[in-house]
Amino acid sequence: MESDPVKVLGFDPGVSNTGWALIESRRNELNLVDWGVIKVPSDREFQDNLGLFSSSIVSVINAFSPSIVAIESPVPRRSSLILGFVAGIIAGLSQNFSVREIVFINPSKEKKYGGKRGNRVVLKSLLGVDITSHHARDAAVVALVALDQMKSKNFCFFGE
Repeated sequence: MESDPVKVLGFDPGVSNTGWALIESRRNELNLVDWGVIKVPSDREFQDNLGLFSSSIVSVINAFSPSIVAIESPVPRRSSLILGFVAGIIAGLSQNFSVREIVFINPSKEKKYGGKRGNRVVLKSLLGVDITSHHARDAAVVALVALDQMKSKNFCFFGE
């Protein structure tokens, strides 16, 4: 009996560009299903973009019905408060769907896949696709790290 794939939707939160990537895992096979960037006007205040941002996040989650939503945790810097809000919005909206797990990924865990900017060569050899947007590459790396963490915890829905 073939198990359903685990779908991990990774997010790289940004103030005006939030990358996302959906990776499916079935047994030891990985498949990059889709990726993109949610863009909101950078010349507007953060609170003025909340409606557009939220509806875009809902559209992505609704389109793919992920098992896991993985969000990169903001690192301390000047914009980390707003990035924390962005990450919180993604997590909060994810709870309105049939998501089994919402995880936050520390950027230091991304080194295996090429670090913060997601090594294009590593991702291309692993997923067979060249992700041209660095925001979406970061999101794909976040999804891969989440898969690694879930597998190491022996979650039963991995079908291995």
